[in-house]
Amino acid sequence: MKPPMLKATSFAALFVLAASGCTAAPADDHADTSTAAVVTLATDPSFGASGVVDVHQGCFGAAPLQDGKVLAVCTGSSGIYRFDADGGVDRTFGEHAGVTWSSLYLPLLRVAPDGRIYLVSQNGSDRILVQRLTPEGARDTSFGDGSVVRIEGARSASRVATISPEGELLLGLNEAGGSTRVLALGDDGAVARSIEVPFGPRGEVSSIAHDAAGRLVVAGVDGATSQPALARFIDGVLDPSFGTNGVATIDFRDGGYACGVEPLGGAIYLSCATSREAAIARVTDDGALDPSWATAGFLVAGYGWSRTMSFDPFGRLILLEHGELRRFDARGAVELTLALPGSLPVGRLSFQADGKPIASFARDVSRGGVVRFLPLP
Repeated sequence: MKPPMLKATSFAALFVLAASGCTAAPADDHADTSTAAVVTLATDPSFGASGVVDVHQGCFGAAPLQDGKVLAVCTGSSGIYRFDADGGVDRTFGEHAGVTWSSLYLPLLRVAPDGRIYLVSQNGSDRILVQRLTPEGARDTSFGDGSVVRIEGARSASRVATISPEGELLLGLNEAGGSTRVLALGDDGAVARSIEVPFGPRGEVSSIAHDAAGRLVVAGVDGATSQPALARFIDGVLDPSFGTNGVATIDFRDGGYACGVEPLGGAIYLSCATSREAAIARVTDDGALDPSWATAGFLVAGYGWSRTMSFDPFGRLILLEHGELRRFDARGAVELTLALPGSLPVGRLSFQADGKPIASFARDVSRGGVVRFLPLP
């Protein structure tokens, strides 16, 4: 059973850092957020209708493009839309004047540096589906079988993907047999490389990313302890300078799941849900908790906040939920609370090159779209 939703304002310092192995214990002190300034985040009047584009479908993912345009994945047989910089539907995109309909259910959206579009979904409980579109939204028939690759033998939480600095698609695979690995797909969709991730029997890979040095960072759960874990690789080989032989297990007290990872500068941010709330840990370059950040390396929030973890162009942590956005300073303290106009149910923020945040939103399956805000104050 998933943990209950807690109030998003109840940030608490619940962990006390111990030595290696990191045994965490609860503490009673609570972070004081009463001094955070409260303002309303302004929508961009040059985009859509007062900053909002409504496509009359719930939208569950948006990505800014280098030319100021925006891609979005929405319901309705998974419509992939492209919007111009002013929010108008780009009718030069896709197979149907602005949209391509995909057979994949609510796919994860990834865009390669060359503009090619990857959609990653899971069909039932044992198959990963990957579709590639050209930069203009046509089905790329040079990839897989008619633009779709099917990977068998997956189990839960296998909708995990990232694009490498070289433009290669990497997939997180939790195999039915219990092992975890990362697959690199070649240009034709065939598996080019397979990297074993040592999270133990029934471990889980839930997020993958690259740091500024191009090293692959994998987040998930250690199968033996049910605690969140990180692994770092250099050219497909575990990095011995990180954690213990390339793997660091982080004690979140009550275990963790649905972990996300964001390498930034010399740190790695790990966000996970737990049985009581959600937490974010900052890990140093060698795989240890950063005791100088938040409370002994942990920031604990109401359940759901950590799923929206992102960073603004200045490297400041952003979390949002329940109609609010919170920005944190370099020490892990709240420095600004922003009210979202109209309590828009937005997902994770992404930032355009000009600093304007964009996000998809879904009021339900038939009401939603994309919103663009002015740069954060």
